[in-house]
Amino acid sequence: MIENKAEMCQLLAKMSSRDQLHRSKIPDAFSGNEIHYSIKEIDSINVLQRKIDNHKTKKLIEITKKYGWISNERIDCTNVDIWIIFRHSKPTYFDDISELIEKNTRKND
Repeated sequence: MIENKAEMCQLLAKMSSRDQLHRSKIPDAFSGNEIHYSIKEIDSINVLQRKIDNHKTKKLIEITKKYGWISNERIDCTNVDIWIIFRHSKPTYFDDISELIEKNTRKND
């Protein structure tokens, strides 16, 4: 059971916000962002974002193992895209994430 839903919401909102911290600066096929940085700067931004992504992924795996799948409804938290944190995870985490999703899906069946 999640003891403090407001605190959990605040933590996840911060994680969700950090997920997008540098992404808006990185040009990609989906965003259509114009390039305002040199290749070297973009590489540095990517490194920073990957470090943030790794930290958030590890934290969300830890939270999910402890509390189960966190949904906005479970913690009375709106406009927090929790799933996007796993979406931006490195492939090295995919097995852990897949296992968590399957475990929590079976729990809800």
